Amino acid sequence: MRLLWAAEVLFVLLGLVGVALVYLPASFVLGGVLGVLAVERALSGRREKT
Repeated sequence: MRLLWAAEVLFVLLGLVGVALVYLPASFVLGGVLGVLAVERALSGRREKT
């Protein structure tokens, strides 16, 4: 499970770097959106466990 999580984080970071190479402000916006989605996903997982 941790390996899958690490692979997911790596792919997201590589995608952000790729976008940053083309247009830096877009990578900041995309990073913010992906950060919000990650927090929502983590909170959703905690709610289901309790």
